[in-house]
Amino acid sequence: MYAEYLTACCHIDNAENRCKRMFLELMEKIDGLDFYILKSLKNTFDGKNAIERIYSKYNDEYNSDVSKKEVMNHFYYLTSLGLIEMSDQEEVEAFLQKYKECLSSSTFRKAHLYQRTTLGDDLYHFIRECKLNCVKLQ
Repeated sequence: MYAEYLTACCHIDNAENRCKRMFLELMEKIDGLDFYILKSLKNTFDGKNAIERIYSKYNDEYNSDVSKKEVMNHFYYLTSLGLIEMSDQEEVEAFLQKYKECLSSSTFRKAHLYQRTTLGDDLYHFIRECKLNCVKLQ
């Protein structure tokens, strides 16, 4: 029953609208690490050194041996798909002012300050909703 549901719900030919079709096409292009990155980021600046943080957490949670370079490549790939972006420096500076911190422009470039784009945020919520619907069927 579960397999039939996934086939009917997620098959690209059964997409009801253009957004769902686009999300399904994007889902074909990403893997588990990509989704973990989407899940770990927010659609607003949420911290610095995202690559380092996600690299450490992913390896700890999944007992993985993925390298930091692989994680960085996944960030570049998700950026190329338009799912994440490097945070805008003005946005980051406004956030850091709350905590009385500042970053030099060279630090800003090295800090890997990423966030989900609107598309990445919508895709994350779509996948999460599909997952919740599948759990309800079990």
